[in-house]
Amino acid sequence: MLASVSAAFESVRRPEFTGNNRCVPCTAFHVSLAVALSILLAIVTTPFVATVAFVGFVTVIYFRGYLFPGTPRLAKRLVLRRPRRSSGATTDNSDAVTAVDGDRLESLVRSLDVVDDRGPAGYRLEPEFRDAWHDRIDEIRAANSRLEVLSTQLGLDPDRVVLEVTSSGFAANYGRNRIGCWPSEAALLADLAATPELEARAPRWRTLGAEERSALLAELRGLLERCPNCNGTLERVGPAADSCGSTATRGANGCRVCGSRLVERHEGIRRAPRP
Repeated sequence: MLASVSAAFESVRRPEFTGNNRCVPCTAFHVSLAVALSILLAIVTTPFVATVAFVGFVTVIYFRGYLFPGTPRLAKRLVLRRPRRSSGATTDNSDAVTAVDGDRLESLVRSLDVVDDRGPAGYRLEPEFRDAWHDRIDEIRAANSRLEVLSTQLGLDPDRVVLEVTSSGFAANYGRNRIGCWPSEAALLADLAATPELEARAPRWRTLGAEERSALLAELRGLLERCPNCNGTLERVGPAADSCGSTATRGANGCRVCGSRLVERHEGIRRAPRP
């Protein structure tokens, strides 16, 4: 009996909106709505009915992340309509990237000393860093050690980490919780290889928060010229698809050869044209 009840609850759970992926402000808003509705029910019916309804409302919010159907789609439309600065940051691994101001992001990238300032044309990766990054990419790809490297970097049990292709990106899950999302497996590979190089070359990297690191990794990916997946040439490839709930607005930096997208909604640092 208990097993069947548990299975029923699990069948309605929405892991993309619960656990580590839960939006705390959204949850608070829906709980407030549940309280208001319960008070209204107490007025027009009985306190018992209102109490039962409130328990039901909270249960729905706990397992689904929201109370009313269609809330994620509505929230997404509201976010997309929100005014953006022309120098805004890219959005990739998570919505945390958009929380970093564009000017702040450019300042952070410069402070890491891994890009060369080429004037009004834009930026290029510093050659030594670029070569070391690609060497590490090749190493991880050849060993097919993406899962192990990710687990080590996050301090997680690799037996519980699962990498999967979704309809809108490439995701990493730890148990039932989503712990990361990228536009493609190539983007994940780039981030895995960049992280230790940044730790070794830029002491400031260790002092940055998770949001700033995610934003920086996305920006640096936008400066790559070769695809981490197949070594094909990277270029702007047109309108970008959703990446785990985040929609690109200006096209995506991706590979024409294998189709991998490296950066979506890349509106920050400009890459210098090839000489």
